[in-house]
Amino acid sequence: MVFCCKAPCDPHDSASTRVRIDAEALAAQEAARQEQEAEAERLRAEEQQRMLEEDAAERARIETERRLREEAMEQARLAEEARLREEERLRQEEEARRAAQAKKERQDAINEFCITHRFNPNNLNEPKQAGCTVYGSTTTYALHHAAFLGDAKMVEMMLEEHASPLLQNKAKKTAAQVAQKKNKDGSHDGVLQVLRN
Repeated sequence: MVFCCKAPCDPHDSASTRVRIDAEALAAQEAARQEQEAEAERLRAEEQQRMLEEDAAERARIETERRLREEAMEQARLAEEARLREEERLRQEEEARRAAQAKKERQDAINEFCITHRFNPNNLNEPKQAGCTVYGSTTTYALHHAAFLGDAKMVEMMLEEHASPLLQNKAKKTAAQVAQKKNKDGSHDGVLQVLRN
C-alpha cells in the first residue's frame, strides 16, 4: 500500500519555505526567561533566608527562655539556701538563749542551795569543814550533801556545773556511796540514777 498526496509535488519556493528567525525577539525572550528564573531564585533565596531567620529567632527565643528559667531556678535555690541559713541562725540563737537561760537558772538554784547549806557557791569542789576541830571535824562537799538529802535535781545541776562525783568526804565516801547508804525503800534512787549517768 502506498500513500500519495493529492497535489502533485511542486518544486519548493525557497521564499515561502524559508524560516525567518528574529534574533532580537529570541534574545528578548531568553532575557525574559532568565529574568523570571532569576526572580524565582531570588524569591527562593529570600524565603530560605526568612526561614533561617525565623529558625534562628525561635532558637534564640528558646535559649532565652531556658536561660531565664535557669536564672529563676538559681535565684529560687539561693533564696531557699538563704532562708534555711536564716532559720538555722535563728534556731541556734534560740538554742543559745535557752541554754544561757537554763545555765542562769541552774546557777541561781545552786547558789541558793550552797548559801542555805553554807557551801561556797563559786567552787562546788571546795569542801566544807563542819564540827569541832578538837574532836575531829568532818569534811563534805555540796554534791555529797545534795546526795544525802536525796535531791536528784540538785545533784544533776551540780554535775552539769562540773562538780566532781569522784571526790570523797572525810569518811572516804563518794556522793554515790552516801546516797546508797541513805537509800531506804528507793528514797534515793533518783540520785543514784543521776550519779550513774
